[in-house]
Amino acid sequence: MCRECSSSRRAQKEARPSIHKGRLPASRRSESFSAEDLEVLWERQQGLCHWCSVPLVKEAQRRDSYVGLSPRGQVDHLVPLSKGGTNTVDNIVLACPACNQKKRDKLPEEFASNQ
Repeated sequence: MCRECSSSRRAQKEARPSIHKGRLPASRRSESFSAEDLEVLWERQQGLCHWCSVPLVKEAQRRDSYVGLSPRGQVDHLVPLSKGGTNTVDNIVLACPACNQKKRDKLPEEFASNQ
């Protein structure tokens, strides 16, 4: 590929907004949640998946012999980032991997109606 084509492709790529799963546009990257926020969510949800109430395992507990019995909690966005949701604590819950994968980019109402 010649330099002209290469630089043209690079310019096109940079002009497109990032749609990579989980990535926020640069203008919204400052919106985030902290480890303390996740700890509060863990307590509020009593260590259970937001969607199906299966017990979750904290990351720090993964080394014990019971890891295989409970899935590790994952951060799930109530309103997906791809649908305009934010990466702030009021838009996240802890979910088991199965529910997080099933929900994908659905809104809570859409996901609940398919359960």
